[in-house]
Amino acid sequence: MSRRLEAGPPDERRRVYDSGVTDANAARRPTPPPVRGGADESSRRTRRFLWIFGIWIASLVVTFGYVVFVQGSWWDPFGPASRSRLACMSNLSQLAHAYSDAIARNPAWRPRSGQAMLLAWRKDGTIRARQESVLLCPGDNGVTVPDSPQARARYDTVDLGAPPDDLCSYAVRDFARFPIDPANAADEPVVACVGRGSGAAWCACHKDTFLIGFADGDVRTFTRTDLGIAPGAPPVLGPTSPSPLLRVLCFTPADAATK
Repeated sequence: MSRRLEAGPPDERRRVYDSGVTDANAARRPTPPPVRGGADESSRRTRRFLWIFGIWIASLVVTFGYVVFVQGSWWDPFGPASRSRLACMSNLSQLAHAYSDAIARNPAWRPRSGQAMLLAWRKDGTIRARQESVLLCPGDNGVTVPDSPQARARYDTVDLGAPPDDLCSYAVRDFARFPIDPANAADEPVVACVGRGSGAAWCACHKDTFLIGFADGDVRTFTRTDLGIAPGAPPVLGPTSPSPLLRVLCFTPADAATK
């Protein structure tokens, strides 16, 4: 430092001295942290608010979805009636595919007519014990899923010639009267959910909706208008039915109308 002060005139020495002191002090002082401005703090608070608000909205969406889609208490398309209809369509699809698979394995196979075809599958093990629910529409109040060995034993000993009406919900094709043309399987009904009972005692499983499974495994939904059924009237099955689709169906082969 002394050599630098002797290097020039007094004013120059003063400038160099002051500069040296300033530089030395600056080197010893720690660099202060940057001062956050008001705009940065406001932005941080806004982001925090948006994050909390987003979580709140997401929780509302999850809660609403649970109530609507799972509980089904607000919107019928996802409520109990629709879940029942979807489960029934799944049953009919499985049964229709079982028919098409059986025909594919053995084209000479001649199935029983009416519910006897389905109950025979349960009796011979094609439908296993504890899988009887595939024969029962969830919307059918006249049947109960067997929950005991005694209840399941009724399927093992059922009289296929005269089956009781509380072991199966579905109408099945009368194959004796209306054999299926394999070339036209896509348009041939095999199994259907059309309600149960007859006359004033008839009750629908799915309000005014009727479900029909076809020989190709497809399941389609029909209205009263589609099938030519008058409002409030029970569907007529068998040869006297005005509907070509219902004409080939029965509960037992002797049926000319619903049971």
